[in-house]
Amino acid sequence: MTSSPYSFLQHQQSARNAQTATAWDHFASHRTQITNQLRGIVGRCVGRHALRMCVLGAGNCNDLDLLELCQLFAQLTLVDIDRSALQAAVARVGLEASDQIEIRAPLDLTGLSPEFAHWSECLPTPGVVKSALERLRGTSQLEVLSGGFDVVLSSCVLTQLIDSAQRAIGEDHEEFFDLLSALRLRHIEHMLELLRGDGVGLLVTDLVSTDTWPGMRELPIEQLPQAAAAAVRDKNFFSGVNPSVIYHLLKNHPTLSAKISQVTPISPWIWDWGTRAYVVYGMQFRRSAHG
Repeated sequence: MTSSPYSFLQHQQSARNAQTATAWDHFASHRTQITNQLRGIVGRCVGRHALRMCVLGAGNCNDLDLLELCQLFAQLTLVDIDRSALQAAVARVGLEASDQIEIRAPLDLTGLSPEFAHWSECLPTPGVVKSALERLRGTSQLEVLSGGFDVVLSSCVLTQLIDSAQRAIGEDHEEFFDLLSALRLRHIEHMLELLRGDGVGLLVTDLVSTDTWPGMRELPIEQLPQAAAAAVRDKNFFSGVNPSVIYHLLKNHPTLSAKISQVTPISPWIWDWGTRAYVVYGMQFRRSAHG
């Protein structure tokens, strides 16, 4: 049987999802933060009815209160490369028969799964990576989705996309930064492409963990923004998710800023797993009504 072109990333993501399949309780505080952000967005959608939301990289949905989201939105479209994880998540809360939830999987959010599979076995030359990035810029992996969503959520999936690139070619490859930058830009472009005019994108990402910042749990919450900014200045953060860089992209990159009318940074919070904790932050952006 011919393997799926997504097999390489499916295997990676299925392994990640298996590790967190029973971690619902560990996501509680993080899930509350996400839910509160979405409540606020819906509350500001004055005059709109039958709202639709798309979640990119939904996975096990541990960071999604699907029951409440079905009260906030008329339709939820859950996108991931791991179909079985989505099905299990929906069944866990008894919504497998709900016509409000649409599962779209497997879909590769990187657009480079076949390349990553090959590169992990045979390190590519810089020219090969450049050619792949040119192709990535001219394609959309999510064109099968209907678009026109009122809200598009990306919750802690950006670091997973970047991690897949790191596993494929390593951070020392001379094209790694360009690959990282292209994946990050294309991910945000996908969010914009899926939004209706005046729709809202919510990009949430983990920034740093207690592996390299062991004292984060002891910080008073009011000191967290300043401390997180200091960590970034000290280059203590996951590759590709510097908040200042992402804010600058949203405000100034020509393919993004022309379609965005407003960018709102979201203050960081701590997501405590018990054995490990993360600083998480978000960026909310509104697509221009006519962009």
